[in-house]
Amino acid sequence: MTTPLRRRGIISALASTAAVIAISAFGASPAHAATAKTLTTYTFQAQQTGYWCGPAATRLALTVRGYAPTQATLASRLPTDTAGTDSITQVMAVLNSYANVNNWYEHKVVNNNSAAEQNLLKSDIVFDIDRNYALVLNVRGGRTDTAGVYHNYPNGHYLTVVGYSSSGAYAVIEDVALGSGHRYTMTVANLSWWIWSTSGYTA
Repeated sequence: MTTPLRRRGIISALASTAAVIAISAFGASPAHAATAKTLTTYTFQAQQTGYWCGPAATRLALTVRGYAPTQATLASRLPTDTAGTDSITQVMAVLNSYANVNNWYEHKVVNNNSAAEQNLLKSDIVFDIDRNYALVLNVRGGRTDTAGVYHNYPNGHYLTVVGYSSSGAYAVIEDVALGSGHRYTMTVANLSWWIWSTSGYTA
């Protein structure tokens, strides 16, 4: 797998229907028939300190690929201190260091929350979940989920996306800061706003 080509394929797919057909013809992005998928092969574990959301969200994504390192191990590797995990790029590097991840992840940013950026996030979620990879996101501030619950992290937080519905219009989120109610759904448009002005996401 050549990861940069895979991501360029997604960007091209956003540009035109013809690009989607061409990419499918070369096998980089097979035709997508499902309208919803949620991963089931992961293990949820709430963050074990007030500043280990990065290690906990990273661990959750790794369990999808068959790994279950301790949060303490990941906190050391990221590295994470009492101020948290500095950047999603640290999460990306640690995720890619595990063999069954196969250097899958790339760093993405939301610079101005444009329609193109929202569409790319949607495409990334569908593409990755369909291939059994969870996404890790850096968010800041507050956003409301589809159940009307407001989630607010003014100092920043890391989340894991484990599914989608309505062909990617909604993301299924695992929130390691929570006990009950740790899995919820949010529109991708709202999620993109949540990522805006952070270090981005890895997909």
